[in-house]
Amino acid sequence: MVPKTCSVDACEAPKYCRGYCIKHYGRWRSHGDPLKVIVQTKTPCIVESCELNQHAKGYCSAHLYRFQKYGNPLVDGPGRGVGRKRMAQPSYTGIHKRLFYDKGKASAHACADCGGPAKEWSYDGGCPNEIYETLAKQPIAYSVDQSRYSPRCLSCHRTRDESVNRPRGKDGRFMS
Repeated sequence: MVPKTCSVDACEAPKYCRGYCIKHYGRWRSHGDPLKVIVQTKTPCIVESCELNQHAKGYCSAHLYRFQKYGNPLVDGPGRGVGRKRMAQPSYTGIHKRLFYDKGKASAHACADCGGPAKEWSYDGGCPNEIYETLAKQPIAYSVDQSRYSPRCLSCHRTRDESVNRPRGKDGRFMS
């Protein structure tokens, strides 16, 4: 009867191909010897201040990318270190995402008016460079200047905007 385990001594794994288990068969295919073991050492990146392990050509993956893209593994390429790629004039949704990325959730702050837990970022108004966008057939005013936004609870935000009680004009400003 043919044995159902690997033909390598002390290996009890099931036979896969040519009398070897899958591990020893793979070693035999790669190196010609089912017992050959290649020990891979983890070598640090050749950039002095980097503590990551080498990925290729002596560099970690981050320094390799910079080397391939800019020709120098130490270069800070255009836009590096400033966070996400940002538009000069984001949309209404974009500025609120930007507020979230830069200042965090509004719920992590206290309401600017009542001191209770905040829920939303609220535009304070008064920016000389206000931008207008139509959302749900309603013009909305907003600003790119993040210092013009404060965290507010829902009731303080609605009271400040008076969006429930006062209609807005075509320019997005409240009508008297």
